[in-house]
Order: sequence, then structure tokens, then C-alpha cells
Amino acid sequence: MFKPALLSAALLAAAVAVPDPANAADQDTSWSAELSAINDVTGKSFEYAVSGYRIRMDFIAPDRIRWTRVEAPDGTAGTSGEEEIVHTDLRPGVFVVAFTEADGNVVDVFDIQRNRLFVNYITNDGTRFHSETVIEDVSQ
Repeated sequence: MFKPALLSAALLAAAVAVPDPANAADQDTSWSAELSAINDVTGKSFEYAVSGYRIRMDFIAPDRIRWTRVEAPDGTAGTSGEEEIVHTDLRPGVFVVAFTEADGNVVDVFDIQRNRLFVNYITNDGTRFHSETVIEDVSQ
């Protein structure tokens, strides 16, 4: 049996629930558009080092990147690929890029204001890898 105090709290919480973020009619799209413009990195290139690899990431379109292994301890320097990405803005200067490549899934969080990258990688066999590193804007 419900206790009256708990039931009252639940009803009060339901009455003041925030709008459903999945409902676009409840969202202020002007802020989203402004944020997207701030975080548009199309045409920019970044390099970073992680686990002995030096990676260059070129943002060639709003929904595509090209990655290149500039240095690689396993002899695969020069390997590159183009991937379709999902780019999600979190706040000015911070965004998430997610994509799937042949070896696994990547979810990177870029903080371009602090020149930081949070690398998250899951290999096809389920091994998880996480690292934080410095990014360098190498756009020309």
C-alpha cells in the first residue's frame, strides 16, 4: 500500500515535470542553431597522441571525417579512412563525435576551448579503451 506522503510527492513531481526533450515543439531551436554554428569544425584538422599513435582528424564535412595514423608503433603509419560521423553539440566549444570504423566504435568528446580530447574506443571484441589527451589544431 502507498504511503500518502510518497503518493503526494509523486503527484507533485508529475505536475511539475519538465517538457520531453524528444518533443521538438518544446525546444528552443535558436540556441541549438547558435551552438551548432560555434561548434562547426568543418574544414578544421586536429592532431593528438594516444597509446603511441599520433592521429590526425580532418573534419571534411559536417557529417564526415578523415582520420590518418601519422605515427603508429605497429607499423601502420599512413593508414587512413573516411567515416560518417554523428556530431552532437554539448555546449560552446564542446562536442561529441561518434563513428564506427572497421576495428570498432569511437566516441570522442572534443573540448576545443581547453584543447582536450576524451577518447573512447570499443574494439569489435568488446575491449574498451579510454584516454584523455591534448589536441592541437593543425588546420591550414
